[in-house]
Amino acid sequence: AGKVAFDPEGLLSAMPSVVTILIGLWAGFLVKSPKSLESKMAEIAAIGTILTLLGIAWHGMLPINKALWTPSYVLVTGGIGMLILFLLTWMIDFKGWKSWTGPFVVYGSNALFVYCLAEFWAGAMWTFIKFPNPNGEWTLAYLGLWNSIFQPTFGDYFGSFMFAIIHVVGFWLILIPLYKKKIFIKI
Repeated sequence: AGKVAFDPEGLLSAMPSVVTILIGLWAGFLVKSPKSLESKMAEIAAIGTILTLLGIAWHGMLPINKALWTPSYVLVTGGIGMLILFLLTWMIDFKGWKSWTGPFVVYGSNALFVYCLAEFWAGAMWTFIKFPNPNGEWTLAYLGLWNSIFQPTFGDYFGSFMFAIIHVVGFWLILIPLYKKKIFIKI
């Protein structure tokens, strides 16, 4: 009640989303550049800091709003993304702390495939895969799992978190044999 319907993917939101893509492209060019690791890290950290501060400053005139994909949102999230890239580059490439990256490497090896698989799975659970509910009736799997297992066991918020974690781990288990056999699906 009281909410106004709007199209979050209209022309005014499309332009900032293109800028988001360009920030990611910029980050990719920096990572792939022939500069020294220290130089790349300094540039990534500087750009991340500047973008974040510009977005925060712009927030006073145009609030940070994901639903509308405002320019301030683009700058803040792009800046934070660059700062996270800096942190990960420092940890993995500069310090050599790689032992914890295994699950992420498995996911990254077939990232597009697992994204498509997750989209298909979510759609299937909402449309044609059924799950028995406590009354013995069959209901859509998404609702059945939520109402029978996750919500009663963990509550609303932690149940939602656990539902997501179970799916992330499940998809990871599907990807492990592909990774071990060096099967990389290109889409």
